[in-house]
Amino acid sequence: AASESSNIRFYKSRGTAASPTAVADNHYISQLIFYGHDGTDYANAAGYMRVLVDGSVSNNTVPGQISFGVNDGSTATTAMTIHKTGNVLFSGLTDKNDPRNAKGIALKSVSGGSGISFQNYGSNGSRNWRIRPDDMIGWGTLEFSVSPTSNSSTDWPDAATDVVLCLKPEKNVVIPNGRLGVGLNGTPS
Repeated sequence: AASESSNIRFYKSRGTAASPTAVADNHYISQLIFYGHDGTDYANAAGYMRVLVDGSVSNNTVPGQISFGVNDGSTATTAMTIHKTGNVLFSGLTDKNDPRNAKGIALKSVSGGSGISFQNYGSNGSRNWRIRPDDMIGWGTLEFSVSPTSNSSTDWPDAATDVVLCLKPEKNVVIPNGRLGVGLNGTPS
């Protein structure tokens, strides 16, 4: 039997309930805000999920985006946004600025850095990896780093000596340890 699933629906318009009018760009459609009591009150949000209009509204077209925010200890700010184009934006980015990357993930590098971390903890000699801009070698670089310790869930690359490959802004590829293996099954000597 065909039937509709259970839903929670949020409706938003301007005007009145009896005479609704179209929403406009940047209007919140809905938001879920999460508060925890801090011993005094519920004044500060721990996090939120917001859906808002993202662009021009016309007949049967309401472009949107979803934002997820978390509190860093002082205030809740946007940590991740799913943009109307399908891009996933992190670290407070509000728009994807690379016109050649039609769909993808964008990270905003802020004080303290941003990047992609791969936790490969296991018992078989695996190591944790990071890909980060402007981290250990210098400004304008993209660095690929590996933890010096195998089989650790807590040791992460955190020194210039952990960088195994660096892409420099001058379009140079640097291998800091000086060893490059091409077509090898083992470690280059």
